[in-house]
Amino acid sequence: PFQFKVLPGGADGKESTVAGSGAKTAVAGEATQFIVQARDQFGNMCVAGGDDVQVGIIGPDAVVTYVLDNADGTYTVTYHPVKVGQLLFALNYCLPSTN
Repeated sequence: PFQFKVLPGGADGKESTVAGSGAKTAVAGEATQFIVQARDQFGNMCVAGGDDVQVGIIGPDAVVTYVLDNADGTYTVTYHPVKVGQLLFALNYCLPSTN
């Protein structure tokens, strides 16, 4: 017998999770943040960065100002809401080319 390591697959936006106060509440006019934990299609946590994470916001004039790759499978998203109301976040990954 021999041992080998099984690594997670590519990040999947449907399985990834978010955490942090900025994922639940924000104050108009103040920048806020939340963390995205990338997970593969089976829910396994990704342990390396490198994906092109894109976050879209549907709602009253909030702007994503920065997505920081923490190089550990997490991404810090900073956004700046400017109007009061409900926001909906859409998470998308553009995976690096394997060529």
